[in-house]
Amino acid sequence: MTAFDSPSLNLKAIKALYSSDLVAKFVLDEFASRQRNQQKTKLDQLLLRLSNAGKAAPRTEVINVLRKLEELGCGTFVTGRKGHPTRCEWQYDLVSVGKAAAGGTQDIEEIRPADDSEDRDEDAVGAPEAAIGHKYQLRPDWQVELTLLQISPRVKHRV
Repeated sequence: MTAFDSPSLNLKAIKALYSSDLVAKFVLDEFASRQRNQQKTKLDQLLLRLSNAGKAAPRTEVINVLRKLEELGCGTFVTGRKGHPTRCEWQYDLVSVGKAAAGGTQDIEEIRPADDSEDRDEDAVGAPEAAIGHKYQLRPDWQVELTLLQISPRVKHRV
């Protein structure tokens, strides 16, 4: 089913959000620039990708955009609990949603559920083995986890 047939996705409101909110524009442009779709987007990795693209935005504003996208029928915003990351679980193809928000006219397909082995995490920056996780127990009921990623510098080539 395409989004144009679906009563749950409000494409007109997504386009309005794109044109009225700079952080929403950054997030939707980031989605449109991806090579592959995914079923989940982790908040921390989205923030890192935006920062690396020179479009850093406050965490709270990115969360607000993701919640608005949930209200508009794109997917479900899930607050991280008990060691699970804050994330969005998408119902629609986020690459085409991003392109459509910027004025594209292609159809937007619903994402078909797949098992976790097929769910590739394109949000990950650098190779998975380049990430080092550190957990610190600050209080009996409060644990902090830091993930350090090695990011290779971007090299520009002139042709």
